[in-house]
Amino acid sequence: MFLSLLLLATLSGEISSAEATIECASSISGGSCELHNYFRGPWPDRKPCRVARVFFPTSEPELVAAVAFAVRHKHKVKVVSKNVHSHNKIACPNDGSNPGVLISTSKYNSTVVVDEKSMTVIADAGVGLRELIDQAASKGFALVQTTFWDGVSVSGMVSTGAHGSSLWGLGGGTHEYLVGMRIVVPASQEEGFAKVVTLTDREPESFNAARISLGVLGAVSQVTFAVEPMFKRSVAPVAMDDASLEEEYVDLARRHEFGDMYWFPSVKKFVLKRDDRVPVTRTGEGVFTLAGFKPVKASAAKRARLDDERAQATVNSTYYCENAHVTMRSKVSSGSGYLNDGSSFTGFPVVGFNHKLQTTGGCQYTYENLTNLELPEAERLVCAWDFNAHGFFGFDVSISIALSQVSSFIRDVKAILARDPTAMCAIDTYGGLWLRNVRASRAYLGEKRDVTHVEFFAFNHRDSARPQAYEAIMEELEQILLFKYDGMPHLGKNRPHTFKNIRSKTRNLAKFLEVRRKMDPDGWFSSEWSDAVLGIRGSVVSSSDGCAPGGLCVCSEDRHCAPEEGYLCKPGIVYKEARVCTKTSHSTAK
Repeated sequence: MFLSLLLLATLSGEISSAEATIECASSISGGSCELHNYFRGPWPDRKPCRVARVFFPTSEPELVAAVAFAVRHKHKVKVVSKNVHSHNKIACPNDGSNPGVLISTSKYNSTVVVDEKSMTVIADAGVGLRELIDQAASKGFALVQTTFWDGVSVSGMVSTGAHGSSLWGLGGGTHEYLVGMRIVVPASQEEGFAKVVTLTDREPESFNAARISLGVLGAVSQVTFAVEPMFKRSVAPVAMDDASLEEEYVDLARRHEFGDMYWFPSVKKFVLKRDDRVPVTRTGEGVFTLAGFKPVKASAAKRARLDDERAQATVNSTYYCENAHVTMRSKVSSGSGYLNDGSSFTGFPVVGFNHKLQTTGGCQYTYENLTNLELPEAERLVCAWDFNAHGFFGFDVSISIALSQVSSFIRDVKAILARDPTAMCAIDTYGGLWLRNVRASRAYLGEKRDVTHVEFFAFNHRDSARPQAYEAIMEELEQILLFKYDGMPHLGKNRPHTFKNIRSKTRNLAKFLEVRRKMDPDGWFSSEWSDAVLGIRGSVVSSSDGCAPGGLCVCSEDRHCAPEEGYLCKPGIVYKEARVCTKTSHSTAK
């Protein structure tokens, strides 16, 4: 009874400002609260994610009580973190007329235990990545691989397959360093509707399903990672000509333990991050503070977005091609966020402890700062992609292909540029093609081969999923990766249509679904979206008018594009099997 009262006390009708991606207000219809996505804005299908209730457990018993409430009352349930959710609707519990409930881990973040004897670190589900690695470092240990953004929770990081970059050791996937988990799963009425199960790497069948679970097995309560004695890293990016990149790529990918690459095809350059482990005795107190993740004034975020919107409206290739060069040069000349002594950049290499160089963030804390939140809206500090501040809003395409196929992909991109030298300028302005490497995974929903994740950003309209100025190029690149090279979409990013038919792309989806049926036989942690992604029921694609620009389909008819604006469904310019929305000289508007 006490637990029930305590839990109900954490049901909020008015979410604090710190919970910026969850909005609860009397003005929201069809559900008491609404969940927003990573950009704090609309989902790819432009439909809201409304939920009946939000729970904020602070301990494992309260988490068990929250799951029990959902199961007892036959609600679908999803777990979300404080700052960041997926780009796609994995985090939304909606299923037909059942709005479902959310469990936020934002207040379940009090435990981080470093066990020096077993060389492990245990953390509550809501602990942030930055706190985890800082606590481990205080005891002299390092978590070898993490994602590059430290605003994630530890449970969310592993559940979606977040990764760094490496083909050494266990590779770049953070989930490969998991050695234990505690998960709250549905249970019978006799068991109280919810119970805790403990999984370890000594039970590979269930554990390899839980390494990357999309949250459909249950609510992660705690995670345990293997750690290593602390080490330093030496980082020295270098810009190089891309004339022979297709011949050199595999060697470059394997050469540096933590290396990655930004390729700027329109500039004919790539920036190789030479990033290697060095002894802790090496001199250096470097840190990584990437500008794109630091707080910016809301007014500045809006100005940058408005410049982008004007360039899109006029199809200003000069604007994008000039800025592509600026973006590329900044990767080396300005230090790209690397500071030699924690406060200034004096040149590469930058040497520092692993936890200071492996991940970065900062803007997420502005949403917890009450002084900041009391400022006029234009003066507040925000993340540059804050939708409410009219910041950057775009598509995040992240698709992995076999390492052995990257050279051929590079040739395809060069062939596109041979036809249109300005084709890649907009993508290069947003950072180019980011190439990171991950080894074949033990996770059933993970990679079945050594891969390179190819990631890029593209413009998206705020008001509707209309075609962007360079729509055809974005769609052709996406389809080359997906179809020509049988690419696997990152499970926490990407446009909806990319998840069609992923069964053959995972290591073993059938085994994953077997474990899911054992842990959550009635599917309380599943939703319309997750069932469609996993091939259980429904579809992630649409055939409605205008479905292609929003990523809800690959066009097969002109109506899937925007014929009234002159965008028709055509073959790709290099990959002829692609079907892309191409701007023509006329429109069908009447």
